[in-house]
Amino acid sequence: MDAAPSEHDFDVVIAGGAMAGATLALAIERLTNAGLKVAVVEAAIPDNRHPGYDARSIALSYGSCRLLEDIGIWSGLSPFATSISSIHVSDRGHFGLTEMHASHEGVEYLGSVVELADAGRVFHQTLSKAKNITLYCPAFVTDIERSINQVTLTLNDGQTLTTKLMVAADGAVSSCCDMVGIERFEHDFQQVALIANVTTDMAHQGRAFERFTQTGPVALLPMSEGRSSLVWCVKPHEAPAMLAMSDDQFADALQRAFGWRLGRLLHVGERASYPLILRQATRLISHRFAW
Repeated sequence: MDAAPSEHDFDVVIAGGAMAGATLALAIERLTNAGLKVAVVEAAIPDNRHPGYDARSIALSYGSCRLLEDIGIWSGLSPFATSISSIHVSDRGHFGLTEMHASHEGVEYLGSVVELADAGRVFHQTLSKAKNITLYCPAFVTDIERSINQVTLTLNDGQTLTTKLMVAADGAVSSCCDMVGIERFEHDFQQVALIANVTTDMAHQGRAFERFTQTGPVALLPMSEGRSSLVWCVKPHEAPAMLAMSDDQFADALQRAFGWRLGRLLHVGERASYPLILRQATRLISHRFAW
């Protein structure tokens, strides 16, 4: 655990130090010129097993990259980012297609793809070096008590923190929201996203692809080292058999679904699956609390 001050009183305490929580903490630091005392409570040290920083990639829009630049984060992330120069959208079985190009839109790029594991390391290091941010890691909130003027948080090691505002950034299934009685609405899309990194015969040249199929969209996003990040949406009953396929069988199935716009699919990395579920809070704010 990083060194914490003897006085555990803060202006803002953020539960969750993955991208959402870390971005908020660093934005507060930058925009107030370190004028507020902020604490970030994070349960896991970022690595490939961290639920917020696993083997997936994230595609950040051009606008998001600029916002991250404004709060001083993008310079640390950009060495690990692969720019999207164009986006090709098609529908299997139909001739129509749409293409978007950064040059046509008058911007340097349309977005950037960053591996979450790299993002985790950058955010964690930046939080650790921030002037007025205290990082409690590994730690998590076990109890929340609210009064008129403050919130008192108990951590799993028995420490207590007081704050004027608590922010829950601890994931879609938030234990902090549960503690203060904020309920969630859930909608299951009855789709599973299959995730893998693939290598293709042709260089991606910064091109991103989305192709609509009967089971859902197939997306290939440009990554470092000439790889592409695959997101393939399928029906839940199809996912187990597709995960059990050999690499060659999976590559053949993907080739049929995606086509030959990047030539032959040469290699498929380790596959994972994620159910696609929409989770929305019934409220985003409560007394001295925000999600």
